[in-house]
Amino acid sequence: MEKLGIMESREIKGRKRDYRITNVGGVVGGECFLIETDRSAFVCDTGFGFSAPQTVENLRKALGDRTLDLILLTHSHYDHALGAPYIKDAYPDAKVVAGVYAAEVFPREGARKTMQAMDDAAASMYRAQPVPVREVHVDMAVAEGDAVDTGDMVLRVCEFPGHTRCSIGFYCEEEKLLLSCETLGVYGGEIGMIPIYLVGYNMAVDSLKKAMGLDVEVMLMPHTDVIQGPQVRTFAAEALKNTEETAREIMEMYRSGSDEKELIETVVRRYFTGYVRKLTPEAAFRLNAGYMIKCIIRDLS
Repeated sequence: MEKLGIMESREIKGRKRDYRITNVGGVVGGECFLIETDRSAFVCDTGFGFSAPQTVENLRKALGDRTLDLILLTHSHYDHALGAPYIKDAYPDAKVVAGVYAAEVFPREGARKTMQAMDDAAASMYRAQPVPVREVHVDMAVAEGDAVDTGDMVLRVCEFPGHTRCSIGFYCEEEKLLLSCETLGVYGGEIGMIPIYLVGYNMAVDSLKKAMGLDVEVMLMPHTDVIQGPQVRTFAAEALKNTEETAREIMEMYRSGSDEKELIETVVRRYFTGYVRKLTPEAAFRLNAGYMIKCIIRDLS
């Protein structure tokens, strides 16, 4: 599987309708996926703040004269949510949909300062002009089981905590389509699915098992692409296997006296490989590895 490039599309032959998924993100790493049917158009996640003007330009090119109905956010991280205010400016009638917890996070001054620092750092890495972080205003705060009507599809909200407390996915039972989130893993190229839970190991395992209980034939993977058919089950099983095996290894080392630095190096050696190196700054990867290790030790000690 390859990463869906900027302005590249996948045409999906659905059960009740055909639809197109296009990556309209402004830069690699700040993906924004546009889902279009004959009757509706909506985006899933919105990318960075600094790349939002380019995201809006790409979105306008993809949509043409069409309008945008919804802006779906899977969680409150800066690389997924900060483009929302800019897209909302371009399409004022589009409603921003996010989890209840995310809707509480966005107005917090501390959260905005953190997102500003991280978005500025990402802008520097891309040699782009930083922009002031704007507050994300949520029009529809949703929770487990809530229905979101796109105008052509009905999406059921599935809470998948683990990556963050506010992580959610959107599931269309009729089309057997899941708009996934990072709790369920991130594609790592030759090494398959990489676990990336930052607030809870047990949460992540429960979320993975919950997702595997859904009847899914098409899955949109964050930052990556669309997978279909048997590949969905394969990747979900692989994500669970990698998550549990990594936790066992970390706990064995921890009980044998390994310190945090040694534990982080173990995760880096296992997952920070060629494909991942191209897309993720090493400092950010190591920071996330540290969070994961703390979750494992806390939950399994």
